[in-house]
Amino acid sequence: MKYHLFAAFIATSIVSAPAPGQHTIEQLAPENTIAVVGCDNVQSMMDNLKRTGVWELWQSDEIKETLHDFLEEFAQQVTDMYDELGMDEEDMTYPTGPAGFSLYTYTDEETMMPKMATFFFAHFGDEGEKFGALMDRLVEKTAEEWDTEFEFEEVMGREVIIIEKPPALEDPDELDEGDFGGMSFLPDPEDMVEDIERMYLVREGSLLLGASEMSALQTALEIIDGEGPDVLDSREDYQNARRQIGEADFYGLLLTRDLGDLVDSMDDTGMMRMMVGPSVNALIGDIGGMGFGGRSDGPTSMLEQTFTMYMPNGKGGIFSLLDIESPRGDLPAFVGPDAISYASYNFRFSGILDFVKGVIQSNPMLAMQAAEQMPVIEEFIHGLLDPLGSRIDTVSTLRRPIEAGSMGTFYAIECNDPQAFEEFIADKGAAMGLEPRDFLGHRIYAMDGNMLAMMTGGMDMSFALGLGGGRLFLGSTSGVEQALRTVGQEEQASLGDEAEFKRGVAALNNQPLIGWGYADIVDALEVQAHVGRIQMEQTIAQMEEFDPEMAAEMKAELQEQTSFYDKIDPELLRRYIGPSVWQMMSTEKGFVFRQYILKADSE
Repeated sequence: MKYHLFAAFIATSIVSAPAPGQHTIEQLAPENTIAVVGCDNVQSMMDNLKRTGVWELWQSDEIKETLHDFLEEFAQQVTDMYDELGMDEEDMTYPTGPAGFSLYTYTDEETMMPKMATFFFAHFGDEGEKFGALMDRLVEKTAEEWDTEFEFEEVMGREVIIIEKPPALEDPDELDEGDFGGMSFLPDPEDMVEDIERMYLVREGSLLLGASEMSALQTALEIIDGEGPDVLDSREDYQNARRQIGEADFYGLLLTRDLGDLVDSMDDTGMMRMMVGPSVNALIGDIGGMGFGGRSDGPTSMLEQTFTMYMPNGKGGIFSLLDIESPRGDLPAFVGPDAISYASYNFRFSGILDFVKGVIQSNPMLAMQAAEQMPVIEEFIHGLLDPLGSRIDTVSTLRRPIEAGSMGTFYAIECNDPQAFEEFIADKGAAMGLEPRDFLGHRIYAMDGNMLAMMTGGMDMSFALGLGGGRLFLGSTSGVEQALRTVGQEEQASLGDEAEFKRGVAALNNQPLIGWGYADIVDALEVQAHVGRIQMEQTIAQMEEFDPEMAAEMKAELQEQTSFYDKIDPELLRRYIGPSVWQMMSTEKGFVFRQYILKADSE
């Protein structure tokens, strides 16, 4: 067995966390950090998780029986690892206090160019002695395996281990199992640290610190001793981006401030920033950072996920078209009780033309090429989008028993000028393969999807659009027809009458939102699994006519892939997992998206 310390210690740091009175990753990571992952208290994070239905599901007899072989194999691998280390399994330990991992840039003294480096730390609390013994044995075993002796250096009164990157441990011409042409379909942890030549590690009691460059390690030690230079938490952009995430058991951030210099160092021509930079800015705006966070057993849900975007100079690019908020309001009449998911969001269609022009004009070469076509493009966009409003509703429905065409999705877009849109589509529809016909007093423009349905296992691949009730409906022909049937019938049954929908929506804010939505997670998983199998079986049946041997291989692969899912009864999942809801909000300097997954209703 090979012990790759670089990957092992980095992976360890990612799952660690800080406790009260201890330093967090933001208080130790270098000031010029690009990406950071942190957890303020791993023990607390695990305690929170253990109060959720997800943990109860994991501990259920059904799941343990289903995963029996996998768990036994994993347990044996752990036993074998500790046997090779000459240690007992009870010596295994995990971080319990603060921890984190960061990628940062520094200036290489030889080339004077920015390079990437890593810093990480983890606190093991009361398990410090166990961890120390494990770390010492890992270092010893790795030195034996690499046939080398690691150097040590005293830094601020601590003994730092210097681990030089060894020569390749394997023949580069020899492919691992699962590789194809030297490329693996699974991520290799070693790829994370491919360019790191050495790692500096220091242990002080229950605390592990590591860095691929000495200055970051020394700065962290200075801070631990009570003094040191500015680090990550001194940056205003970090503070603002982190604040958007809010309360979280663990979080991560990508900061863009120093990315430009790093990209320039990889671009010998110097053209990347000059040519691509303006187009990227026109496309997505000035993004200062992107973040994520996760929390278990929160005040409103079992699991909570947060995704954020920090835009210090205001919304720009495509995101400027999203910056419209409105009250949540009631469900439209076309969202019936057969809906398993619903979403409503706002989008400024009226700004698309200016957005497209801005992207084109940001690149002189693109502007020259598009100059002759712009009048035609403008005419088409005006005709298509000018009649539309800003609200979009998305509905997915499910019919049982589950078959290839059981699930359907359609979109409803606010239409302020139906006559203008119908005149446009009547003129352009034929060129797009849309045939008009009347339906219950409305006009439908449909495209036949029978040929595609034959190739996709019977799924409904038709497409239609229709106008009614101030909405433009788009989707499968059957979905559009069903939506049009509800126009003017406000008193019919609705998803909004369902208890689970009401319970889910209660977790959302009452403030104006850019968008929000609801989904029955288990129904969605069930139908995707069924439909996926039906499609694959249809493909195999077609393949048998041309290549029976290939069809047999595909069938065996399908059976292997679905054997696990066949053991998971949707009714079991429904005992522990409830509905999911989400909301997207605009902030003064960006956006915040939050998803809540509720525990199953115990009543």
